[in-house]
Amino acid sequence: MASAGNAARIAAMILAALISGTSLPVAGLAAVSLGNVEIKQEGWRYNMTIMREQAKTNAFKAEQYQYYLTKNNITDEYVVAYAAALAAKFGGGTPEAEPPTTGTGFVQDPILKGIEVVNSGWRYNMTVMREQAKTNTFKAEQYQSYLTKNNITDAYVVAYAAALANKYGTPPPSTGNNGSGGTNGGSTGGSSGGTGGNSGGTGTGFVQDPILKGIEVVNSGWRYNMTVMREQAKTNTFKAEQYQSYLTKNNITDAYVVAYAAALANKYGTPPPTVDNGGSTGGSNGGTTNGGGTTNGNNGGSTGGSNTGGGSSGEFVPDPILAGVEIRNEGWRYNLTVLKKQAEYSEFKKEQYIYYRDRNKVTDAYVDAYAEAVAHKFNPDDVGKDITVARKPAYTIYRGFRYYGMPSLANCGLSEDIRILYEEELFGTGSKSQPNISQLKNKVVPDLLRRNVTYVMIDIEHWDAVSEMDKLITVIRTLKEGVRAAGNTKMQFGYYMLVPERNFLAPTTISYRPDRWTDWMATNETMRRLAAEVDVVFPSLYTPSENRDDWLKYARTNIAEARKYNKKVIPVIWPQYHNTAPGIGTTYMPIKFWEMQLKEIYNLSDSLVIWGSVAFQSSGWDTWNKNREWWPHLRQFAAQYSDVPQSGTCQD
Repeated sequence: MASAGNAARIAAMILAALISGTSLPVAGLAAVSLGNVEIKQEGWRYNMTIMREQAKTNAFKAEQYQYYLTKNNITDEYVVAYAAALAAKFGGGTPEAEPPTTGTGFVQDPILKGIEVVNSGWRYNMTVMREQAKTNTFKAEQYQSYLTKNNITDAYVVAYAAALANKYGTPPPSTGNNGSGGTNGGSTGGSSGGTGGNSGGTGTGFVQDPILKGIEVVNSGWRYNMTVMREQAKTNTFKAEQYQSYLTKNNITDAYVVAYAAALANKYGTPPPTVDNGGSTGGSNGGTTNGGGTTNGNNGGSTGGSNTGGGSSGEFVPDPILAGVEIRNEGWRYNLTVLKKQAEYSEFKKEQYIYYRDRNKVTDAYVDAYAEAVAHKFNPDDVGKDITVARKPAYTIYRGFRYYGMPSLANCGLSEDIRILYEEELFGTGSKSQPNISQLKNKVVPDLLRRNVTYVMIDIEHWDAVSEMDKLITVIRTLKEGVRAAGNTKMQFGYYMLVPERNFLAPTTISYRPDRWTDWMATNETMRRLAAEVDVVFPSLYTPSENRDDWLKYARTNIAEARKYNKKVIPVIWPQYHNTAPGIGTTYMPIKFWEMQLKEIYNLSDSLVIWGSVAFQSSGWDTWNKNREWWPHLRQFAAQYSDVPQSGTCQD
């Protein structure tokens, strides 16, 4: 056979002959072998011989002919040979442009492959849309989109329209112009035997856009929500980003959503959803907003959605991008919302967020939608609200905090019977790589004896507690031996946060990172050698996250680990978020969070140390302010549950 390029050349010759008004002699084309194919006056080969004749007088048919040569991978010579074989078998010459095949002389275009022609269904609707596209830019875009979606060509639609006209005795569908089929939301009713144009549509003349493929149209569900979001996107940048994301997620086009909105309007007698003054849509339901409620208003930038069973004003509707997943304040989706917030302040967290976002194949819009749903479902103040407190016979709250301009705080219910030893005191001006025995014996021990406190908390954070444990043991033994040699037997020593190892991630990520838990357990077992040297355990329970559920897990498991050493447990907390918490570090936590921490630790521990302070985004102390919520609440808590008397006026 000749090449496809030659086929295109031959078709072009036919088209050129048509334009010039000359004929193309069949004899000028070389004969080819047809093989063993059956010669019939039907089928696609026969139809190609007809189309070749039509192409001589019709430019569109010439283009179609060229298209089908390529599609069927044949040449013009092949068609000519088949035509000759037809003439030899059935008599007559080469098929004419209008062979008598039906009573009307109409020949269905071979592109339709003999399908039944009806004035309903998606093919009919495509002929309607093609007419609309001539005067409507949006419909023109839709039409092109549906050609691709249905894997057909414009020639196919034209052929179907011609077949409709032949079968039903009417011209191809037109745009209606308020007379031939009526208009409704930009769609035509089509034609049905000239009876007013209601084929494939409704009594109003509405024709559902073929892009919807005949699905049921309801004012609820994700498709409805997409129409709501599209309206919000017009005035809300975030919603615009979400909308684009959900188009991709649901594998649909903007044209699809517009078509669904038009179908909603036709079915329920209301215009497509529009944005209310609050920036949210109430949706449509028989002319009322929020599916039977009254008004929707601004619901945090989300849609009012639909609630066909009736509903209330401002009802929250989860973003359709979430596809109905369960909303939880744990798990990988929740963790992504935390990472995304941290990413605003940390390049490292940003890299982590992008990695895990892409790994889980979700978008920023998805994460934002999940965060919004979490905030709606879980009121943070509900966490820990069931924690009750019963007064203990002996419990002390120790002041371990420092502020610029801080008064004496006498008579405020806090004990100062504790000494925190920081690195500058323990090492002096010498090297910090080894214990400074001279500093410990000659300066630190005498100072401790002078103060005569009950508790000493040693804070060394630059040594590795496992690999450099011997150094830590040397320090505590030197201090204890020094005060005991002087006759002080009441002073009790412990290390800040080392016994057990402070660990937030092990208990809060155990569901998907059990290895962290296993490693933590092993480390705490290793720390038993150091634990044997201390008199008291000071676990650190600072707050690295806003997640209150996670903090409870963290506090409970760390205290449980501390209890394994059979020593008195005195946790250390801080009314500010830990300075490593991206974006919120060193800010003061909400009062309900602070209240929950005080109550939970009181129930689980033997006493409590309050540490502080760090100025916001600084390494220095903060300035004292007695009006910050944490302080009046602590005073009140201490008055109820601490054994330190508050006689006289609190000096704060």
